[in-house]
Parts: sequence; C-alpha cells; structure tokens
Amino acid sequence: MKINMNIEDKISETALSDFNHLKEKFPDYHKNYIQRDIRYRLKKIIDNKYEEIEKFLDQWDIPYEGFANSKACKRWWRTLSPNIKKRRRAIYYFEEEQIIHIKNLNKLFITSTPTQPGKRKKVIAGRGLKHLFIYEVEELMADCQIDTFLYYPFENYLLYNEINMNFMFNPGFAITIKTTKGRGDKIISNNIGILLGANIRLMDMKDFAFPIIKHLQTKLIGYKDDPDIISKNDEIDEQLGPDHLPKQKKDTWLVSSGSVRFDERPNSNKNK
Repeated sequence: MKINMNIEDKISETALSDFNHLKEKFPDYHKNYIQRDIRYRLKKIIDNKYEEIEKFLDQWDIPYEGFANSKACKRWWRTLSPNIKKRRRAIYYFEEEQIIHIKNLNKLFITSTPTQPGKRKKVIAGRGLKHLFIYEVEELMADCQIDTFLYYPFENYLLYNEINMNFMFNPGFAITIKTTKGRGDKIISNNIGILLGANIRLMDMKDFAFPIIKHLQTKLIGYKDDPDIISKNDEIDEQLGPDHLPKQKKDTWLVSSGSVRFDERPNSNKNK
C-alpha cells in the first residue's frame, strides 16, 4: 500500500507512527478479509445470479469460459459486432446526496437534508462503447446486489471467468475532501467525508481510515492541536458556566435558515 504525501507536509511523529501501523496491518487485512471472506461472498452471489450474468455475457458476445488472455480480450473489443456498436448512446447519471444531521444524542434526534427535487446533479459520462460497457456492468452489479467497491474484480470476472481480488484497488472505502472557495480563491469552508462500501467493518475503519483522517483533519479550518483545551476543566467551567449551555429562546430567526425552533434542553428535568 502506497501513501503519497507532499514533501512540504509536516507530519508529526504520531501521524507517522499511525501510517506505519496502517501499512503493517493492510497485507493481513487484504489476505484474510478481501482475498478470503469477500472473495467467497462474491463467488456465492455469482453462483446465485448466474442467469443474469449469462444474459450480460450474451449481450456483449463474451464467451462463458472467458477470454484466455489480454490479447484475446483486446481482439474481441476491436471487432465488436454491428449489433453491439449500434447500441452506442449517450451515458449519463443523476447524482443525489442526502446528509444526515445528528442534533441531539440524548433523544437520537436525527434529521436529513436530501437533494432538492430538480437539483440533483447530472453527470455525463460520454457516448463511447466503453462508457456503455461500464454503465451496463454497474447496472448488472446493482441487479445482483454486489458492493460497488467490487467493480474491478467483477469486471475481471466477466471478461476472464476468474475471481481475482487483486483487482480490488481499495480497502472498501474512500475519503472525500470538500472545499468551498470564494472570491480570490479564498477557502471559505472545508470538510472531510467518508464513502463506505457495503462490506467495510468498524475495525477496518479504525485501522485504515482513522489514521489518514487524523492527518487530513490538521488541514481543516479551525483545527487546534492543543490538548490543554480539553484538560483545563476548571477554567472552562469558570468561563462558560457549569452546564456549558447558553439560555436559548424557543424560537430564533436566522438569515440563513429563517425561524429555528428548539426543543427543551437535553439535560433539563421538568420534575426538578
């Protein structure tokens, strides 16, 4: 596993230790979980959904036994039949986003912000047969309920009739960094997100995602690497008060969101 970082990045000894720990654990994770458990799950899905897979292979004139080698596969791609070529069309996706907001853990008050109707993002992939092939593989994966992070191992299976998990080029998750810039290219906000596949486990997140996130978090606006901030409890209580909660009206208007209503305070007790 290779981690690329800019030379000018200042990495603390703790972060460096985290990265080294990550690299040491990854081979075992790939061997015992990806190559064994996930490979077995993928094999079971293929066995159970082989009728759907056969239809895809027939549609693209791919032999059931797969191509013997890359040379044979390239020859097939260069000599696709006219019936396949005439299916060429523009491929596009609509992306929708839903953000989950946790507002009150005491009451598990969770709200979501879905993409507004008509505001979903249209992504145009292209008109080539390559884009059509990728799109139809993704459709087949959805029909077979295959984790989207397994795209490359599954495509390799379709072409060569071999389940090879070395084609899984990631640990089943991806880390996103969203940056908003204003006038003069000034950064106004930035945050980190995680895209999780269907088969990622909490222990994998702790082993592989968290060390990377800890390093990326140091680049975010407002990050403070000062352990004293959370250790001086007496000083915090003196400045903020014992409950750390300001008195809030039940109804407050903001320019950004209009009227905001508040439930009773999380730690309040009506029977006091």
